[in-house]
Amino acid sequence: KFLYNAGEQVTMPVVSEFMSLAMRYGLRESAMQPMYGMAELHTGITYRLGFTVATGAGRWLKSSLRGVLERAGSEVDNSKVVSFVTLGSVIPGVCIRVVDRNNVL
Repeated sequence: KFLYNAGEQVTMPVVSEFMSLAMRYGLRESAMQPMYGMAELHTGITYRLGFTVATGAGRWLKSSLRGVLERAGSEVDNSKVVSFVTLGSVIPGVCIRVVDRNNVL
């Protein structure tokens, strides 16, 4: 059994708190599956299998947000980092294209 977490922004502080509370009642950490999809259509087009709170987010340099994203190592101060929950791989048969406001990759 799994809990799908999608439809709204998935943030690590919320996920961490929820999982710490729910695990007290027997929920296994890998039961959480962050995903991307449209809540209105009950669809999911990406799934993060094997989620854990420790490995469930990527750390990126804030200074790289307007260009090519650069990963932040563990030595980088948190004030210079933004974290995003990893929403998993795209399911077979689906493609995702990420563009800017001018429709440019």
